[in-house]
Amino acid sequence: MSAPPGEYYTDERWQNWIERIETEDIDPENEDSARLLLNLQDDAAIAVAKIVTDYEDGELDADGALEELAWVREIVLAD
Repeated sequence: MSAPPGEYYTDERWQNWIERIETEDIDPENEDSARLLLNLQDDAAIAVAKIVTDYEDGELDADGALEELAWVREIVLAD
């Protein structure tokens, strides 16, 4: 069963990642820092993959999939 519309990714989820990064002393050369940044990227990418999969499985129509993708884009590219 897929997530309801608007639930593939939330602003709250993204903000949790941002807050976590803000509290860390990020050093790209440090393995833990690099892993945190990679996990942030993976989290958003997984949401996108779920949207695409639900579209391919017929659970979302083209308009719904595009709306969901636009929503994820809006969240992760916001200031």
